[in-house]
Amino acid sequence: MEALVRALAAWRVPRVFGQPGEQVAPLVEALRAAGGEPEYVPTGHGESAAFMATAHARLTGGLGVCLAPAGPAGYELLGGLDTARRDGLPVLAVLVADGPPGGPVAGLDPTDPAERLFAGMCRHVRYATDPGRVDEAVRYATTTPCGPVCLVLPAPGAPHR
Repeated sequence: MEALVRALAAWRVPRVFGQPGEQVAPLVEALRAAGGEPEYVPTGHGESAAFMATAHARLTGGLGVCLAPAGPAGYELLGGLDTARRDGLPVLAVLVADGPPGGPVAGLDPTDPAERLFAGMCRHVRYATDPGRVDEAVRYATTTPCGPVCLVLPAPGAPHR
């Protein structure tokens, strides 16, 4: 979680829009512990987070970042990601999912229909198996042609599947 926060700060991301929840709480705490760089902006729904990140990308030309737990709340990101895809806007969608680093991720893996949903909406879906994956995901989102990228983070202490 801290590696993601450091990477976002290095890329000068000013804020992360996200739906609060148990799965994302460790990342929210890491954002707050970093002193608000980037700032965490809570939203009522994942859909709001994705549209806010998309609006940020459109208005600033910078990377918009949204956050949600994988599963039903994560699916709410798809509407905003579709807008970012159609308009070629750089948006990073961070999903926090149950599953071990480098292993299968419960709720989102290559055999899960959700994986295909995000793959259809995003330029790439990347699993954060190491800190370098964060930079890779940001580069994909911000390199022409720009578009949304999904980064899946395993929840801390997530059970093996």
